[in-house]
Amino acid sequence: MRLCSSNSGEKFEKKWNIMRYLLSFRLYQNHSAGKKRNQHIKKVHYLTHNFLKSFDEVTALSSVRPRKTNGDSTVVDLRAIRYSKEGEIMFKLNHTDDWKTLPRSRNDGKLGTRDTPKALYSGPRKITREKFNYLQQMKPVLPADVHSFYENLLHSFFLA
Repeated sequence: MRLCSSNSGEKFEKKWNIMRYLLSFRLYQNHSAGKKRNQHIKKVHYLTHNFLKSFDEVTALSSVRPRKTNGDSTVVDLRAIRYSKEGEIMFKLNHTDDWKTLPRSRNDGKLGTRDTPKALYSGPRKITREKFNYLQQMKPVLPADVHSFYENLLHSFFLA
């Protein structure tokens, strides 16, 4: 049994469903729920354009197969892999075995600090004018604390 008219009730239900997925609302909800619920809250990391890296020029291994001849161990036989800061890759075929260095072909470069990937983008990406306008139309159903995010999105009037 609903206590309000069906139209306003449906609007409330739609708004509630949208708010369930907003991170800021979920954090507020968890904060107001009390100490017991807050014990299991995970840390939130907001990502920026600096996080995205380009791996086009990074040297890679041609294979992680532990042996090169037929009948030897294959990738599915690996039980553990460890990467060192020096660029060596170690493996174990059994958990009780000692670490062994992964054999490399001559074409594989040594992985290390020189192969640090470059940034994929030099700055925040711009969105199209059409997408920006669409996001502005969504603001009435979003909490007021996220409006500034949508207002400050970089957009271009010249992108199609």
